[in-house]
Amino acid sequence: MPLTSPSRKTSPACAWLRATCAKTLRREKFATAARDVQMDFTRAEKLLAFNNPMMNICVNGAFVVIIYLGSKLIITSQGTLFDVGQLSSIFTYGFQILMSLMQLSMIFVMVTMADESAHRITEVLAAEPTIAEPRARGCPTVPSTLTT
Repeated sequence: MPLTSPSRKTSPACAWLRATCAKTLRREKFATAARDVQMDFTRAEKLLAFNNPMMNICVNGAFVVIIYLGSKLIITSQGTLFDVGQLSSIFTYGFQILMSLMQLSMIFVMVTMADESAHRITEVLAAEPTIAEPRARGCPTVPSTLTT
């Protein structure tokens, strides 16, 4: 006996098949969204991983230049134009300035990552829920036996 269209839609096998297809579709959608988040996070982490060594190279290079030029100036002027104490103070001030710039660059990376997280949170909060309350769907409610 062939199944007619209305009975085919209500058969348990068809319902199971529709649920399985929907589950597969939901998994694919979630995998795509998770892959996008992973790519954004990986890009931010690569920026952070590249930023720290480059800043250290710049700081160390600046110290090498300061020490080289300062020592050359001290030796050529025999300490009359520039002495070791002044070189030490320039070294200290340069270190403080470059470390502050390094912290600023780290703040920039963290703000970028926080901005992306905030966008994801607002997307989740702005999404309309697909699950309705039982009363809204017309389902009977069970009376509560608890008293307040």
